[in-house]
Amino acid sequence: MRHEKKYRIEHSTASEVKQVLLSHPASFSTAYPDRHINSIYFDSAELTSFQQNQNGISQRTKYRIRWYGESLTQVIAPQLEIKIRDNEFGTKELTPLPDFDLNDIQQLEIIAKKHIPLELMPKVITRYQRAYYISHNQILRATVDTAVTYHGFGQYQYKTIPHLDPAIILELKCAKEEVAFLSDVCQHIPYRVQKNSKYVNGIFMTKL
Repeated sequence: MRHEKKYRIEHSTASEVKQVLLSHPASFSTAYPDRHINSIYFDSAELTSFQQNQNGISQRTKYRIRWYGESLTQVIAPQLEIKIRDNEFGTKELTPLPDFDLNDIQQLEIIAKKHIPLELMPKVITRYQRAYYISHNQILRATVDTAVTYHGFGQYQYKTIPHLDPAIILELKCAKEEVAFLSDVCQHIPYRVQKNSKYVNGIFMTKL
């Protein structure tokens, strides 16, 4: 299980946010090269997962297909991620999936019906560029997400026109037993911790 803190930042540049990490007392440094992250989120017709988030349900499960890389439509080495939330802590169950072409409706439908509960349908695609950082003691990971875009879905056909979210998303993540260190690190972050879900943001921007 891991714990995380999220910041939705709307009045700073990506360079300024990254500089906050690089000059932080925890001595963050780059952990991996930047890369694009793409995710398809699934939900019921009644948007059960969305409603649970909005209502603050402490124990909930979310299904998404995630892949990395420049292409939004040529899905290479995707994984099914089942995100399990228990109050402030979370974990993921991962299952490798076959490659598919997002422009071919049948390919996604066949994969989804084989691996995802039948009552769930694709609702939103999220896409963003992520920068990765790690604290000097290797305890805390930080990510900075920029150029966040959302695509809605009609059945298994995604809508090609993206919706751009101008915010920068900073996340700090650590193992459950390192929460005290995370709290100390947050004291030197000049932004306000707040709830943020890319799936929820995508629903608001594409459907509601």
